[in-house]
Amino acid sequence: MRFQRWLIWLSVLVLVVAACGKDGDKDSDEAKSTPEPQFNWQEVTSIDVGETSVAALSPDRTRMATAAGQDVKVWDVTTGERIGIISGNTGRLTALAWADNNLWLATGDDGHVVTIWDTESKLQIAKVEGMDGTINALAWLGHDYLAAAAGLEGSVTLFSITQGRALAKSIVMFPQALAWRMMHLTIGSSGKVYFQELDFDLIYGSGMNITMPPEDTAITVGDPEQPRGVSAVAWSTTSTIRLATGGNDNTVRVWNTGARDEPLLTLEGHSSTIMALAWSPGDTRLASGDAEGAIRIWDTENGRLLFTIDTHTDAILALGWAAEDAHLISASADGTIRVWEETEM
Repeated sequence: MRFQRWLIWLSVLVLVVAACGKDGDKDSDEAKSTPEPQFNWQEVTSIDVGETSVAALSPDRTRMATAAGQDVKVWDVTTGERIGIISGNTGRLTALAWADNNLWLATGDDGHVVTIWDTESKLQIAKVEGMDGTINALAWLGHDYLAAAAGLEGSVTLFSITQGRALAKSIVMFPQALAWRMMHLTIGSSGKVYFQELDFDLIYGSGMNITMPPEDTAITVGDPEQPRGVSAVAWSTTSTIRLATGGNDNTVRVWNTGARDEPLLTLEGHSSTIMALAWSPGDTRLASGDAEGAIRIWDTENGRLLFTIDTHTDAILALGWAAEDAHLISASADGTIRVWEETEM
């Protein structure tokens, strides 16, 4: 009799434990299936700017310069108003870059000319003719030193605006992208990223120094047997060693430039050449834009794709984050500037 009672109690205990286990599994499953907060990027501003083949966003993220042909239009991104037109270039414009003072704008054209303009007075500050080819890219260090990449089998020339002269020229195969990190110029070219130091010998020397960029510090991008062009480079806003690159292999890579061997992240998913890159304030996200108009936003910690914007219908020419990290600004060859706001779904 006691044995039967013991079996009955044991059976009840087993059923209770089993029921608790199922409830626990249910709770666990519910916890696992609880979705993370989802965010959406909504267009809050669209500015029709007309035909556009090149664009540049000012460092303070308030103005966008756009061009097609010889004239530059300057737009207020916050109001959508056109605030000026700069005329006087003699060639078809192929590159634009703002100085850090948010006032001067450098233009480069297919007539091998670089010109610097005051965007308020619309007056020409300086002009350099006889570059080695069509100007592919421009980049300022402050508002004194300007780098210009020119030609296919070309060069990158460094100018001092205050001294009114060229300081150095680096011979580089197909230089396509430029960016500064402190006193080092980053050059994206055919299958390589080079780092050229602006040292005191160049600044205070006489004449122009013609060099090859150092190979020992260069980064090889992709397969060295089949080099692909590096069409976009962007430095981290908080780190002196993290660099993002994009190229015509449709891939974004994030590098530790102290190591250089392998990328920290390889971000795949674009279906055309990477045209523009922009780190968010704080570097938690990276935006990339391609030649077909797609914008992708990535988590820079794990490389996860967070969101895709497919509204633009032609190449992304410029990207930039507003200071508060909740707005992204884009300019496209489809003739529009758009501002995107992050909202919780």
